Amino acid sequence: MSAEVDRLDWSEVEEVVTPVISTWSFGSELAWVEHAWGLLGQRGLATYTSEIERTRCILRALAVSAFYLDFCARAFGEGSPDDWREKVNSGLLGPAPLIDVFTLGQLIERDGFEVDNHAYDDGEQISEALGHLVAAEYPGVVKELRESYDDARLFASMFLTSKGGVEYPLADERIGEVVNHDVTGDKMHAWVWLTEEL
Repeated sequence: MSAEVDRLDWSEVEEVVTPVISTWSFGSELAWVEHAWGLLGQRGLATYTSEIERTRCILRALAVSAFYLDFCARAFGEGSPDDWREKVNSGLLGPAPLIDVFTLGQLIERDGFEVDNHAYDDGEQISEALGHLVAAEYPGVVKELRESYDDARLFASMFLTSKGGVEYPLADERIGEVVNHDVTGDKMHAWVWLTEEL
């Protein structure tokens, strides 16, 4: 008998990622990550049959947030790359849709990450463990997003999040406006990072 397959809905993801991804006072970052989560769901990255797999889905959503924050550091000078590690902390632990501390321990053990169990209730240890797990999901999430979007569409979709009221998916002319105008400084740095360095 096979296990029942569930899907991690956006409403559950939103509760977890909002404190991590929030960057702009009136931006569209949550609309973007909702759209990105839908694309990942189409590629099978939002389904699960166990609590460990559900937690992996949450970690993927956090990896989308980390990718976005790394982009903002380059495109807008908002923080620094890897600042997302400070936001991935013990505030993410708790009952569903948050991460269960026991399941976190199981994943850390499975991934072979060394944690001093005696000090596991320490906030710094939890942040380090979560940072490791999110970082492990990061390359796969970026690969799937780049395969779901072309580079111009992915870049424009993230770049426009600094403005409010953006609706996804973007119209082609909006993408052209973003990638073909004012290509200087931080914007160019973010483009090179996205298209050549990841």
